[in-house]
Amino acid sequence: ENSSEEADSELGYDFGSSVLDDNYGFFSGATRRINTQYNNWMWYLRSRRTGGHQEFKSGRLLDRDNAFHQSTGLMHVSHSAKGETRSQVLDLYTDDWFHVLLSLETYKILILLGILVTLVYLLFAGLFIWVDRSSESCNLASEGRNLTFQGAFAFSLITSSTVGYGFPGSGDPFFYDCPGLLAVVYFQVVVSLMVNAFVVGLILQRVGRADTRCHQVVFSDKACIRCIGGHFYFTLQVYDLDRRHPVVEAHVRCYAVFHETDGKNTALFQTRYMRLQNPNDELGGV
Repeated sequence: ENSSEEADSELGYDFGSSVLDDNYGFFSGATRRINTQYNNWMWYLRSRRTGGHQEFKSGRLLDRDNAFHQSTGLMHVSHSAKGETRSQVLDLYTDDWFHVLLSLETYKILILLGILVTLVYLLFAGLFIWVDRSSESCNLASEGRNLTFQGAFAFSLITSSTVGYGFPGSGDPFFYDCPGLLAVVYFQVVVSLMVNAFVVGLILQRVGRADTRCHQVVFSDKACIRCIGGHFYFTLQVYDLDRRHPVVEAHVRCYAVFHETDGKNTALFQTRYMRLQNPNDELGGV
């Protein structure tokens, strides 16, 4: 028993007190992510309350709330448009709707896809009810009964998933006496193939997106200004955490973002390209 307690204490866990050390960073990492999500949500709420315009305050343009003071990719920039400008912006978004969907959060994409698939099932369930009631020879329901919504929805699910049919009211599996029903089944199969291709493509693009790879590229928390040969240099380090599959021939570009003023007028968020000496940008900045 004593050896077990000694082993627990070596791991940093004190079960005899209310203090639980976090040597492996699990709790601190979870706390940091919760705090980041809270800050992002508060930023969104403030932006909505002010109509997209916020009073300028000094702070970071790009957050650094991730582990090792890295960025999560959140830009503290709000966009707003009204009237004709808003409609024109929406037109541009509509022209590029696929990448607009990809930019949504994963849970929102899954919710939208679930709604889309459910609407397709409901649409064809209504068509099956209409076809069955317009022709007495279809017999999708039991003899002497009308096709209910539950039965039509189940038939729609079976058609879309190609599980296999069961006909309570008819032994005709090929719809010889009901060509209208065959046409609706054909269109649902075609639509289901398109929806499945869209869902799979969208999820694969979202899950396999390359921008999440940047979370393994870590920058220095602090930068240094050094004077070498009478010239001042802004220095920092970059490290790839993936030691098995490191980034090869990555091109590094540095930009300075600042507010430029002539004493009377101020231009916000001006960018200037910064030359690289090591690695040398004349050799590709590798």
